Amino acid sequence: MKKPFSLILSLALSASIAGCAADSGARNTADSFLNALETGDLDGAIAVSDGTAREGVEALKASTLAIFQFPEGFEISDEMQAVMDEFVRGSTAISYKSHKIWNMKRISDDEYEVTAIVTIADSQSLADAIAAVDPQSDINTYADEINEITLNEGEDAGFARMMFVIYDCYNRNMDEIESHLRFEDGSIIMTLKKNKDGNWTVSDIPTDSQSD
Repeated sequence: MKKPFSLILSLALSASIAGCAADSGARNTADSFLNALETGDLDGAIAVSDGTAREGVEALKASTLAIFQFPEGFEISDEMQAVMDEFVRGSTAISYKSHKIWNMKRISDDEYEVTAIVTIADSQSLADAIAAVDPQSDINTYADEINEITLNEGEDAGFARMMFVIYDCYNRNMDEIESHLRFEDGSIIMTLKKNKDGNWTVSDIPTDSQSD
């Protein structure tokens, strides 16, 4: 009787270890996703997400960049892209304050539902705080340079220099923007799935999963 019992115990322990590994993998991925948002690393959040979750992060990135409009077909330089990326990173990082994994619900070996408690900025307060920053004084400081570039290199070049000045102004005022934000606690429910390579990804975040 010892041999069958030992075999059963071994199988039970193996199943338990496998379950803990799955739980840990899903939890770590959920943490990585939320940590990426809290540091403004949207590309990092995209890297550990898929499906509607990835689409949501990509939409967040696009909507942040869309605050300032560029003419259609405008060619963005590496210098401009860098200051734009810094704006996206900074404005995201000040908006997502903290999180705590609250519950892990196993759906199957390859799927978990993870609930996290998050502290995030009220979106309206973020919009208002950004709108309160006035880059006009910076534009005035560089007005002669912008006009000279426009005359010598064309309107697109002058516009590019002006937009760089504007983005740089907002980036330097991120602490001031953050000081005006209103934060609220809520819950977010994430579906995590294991892909064919054995890696966990955040695959879905229902749009109605956050609450006050």
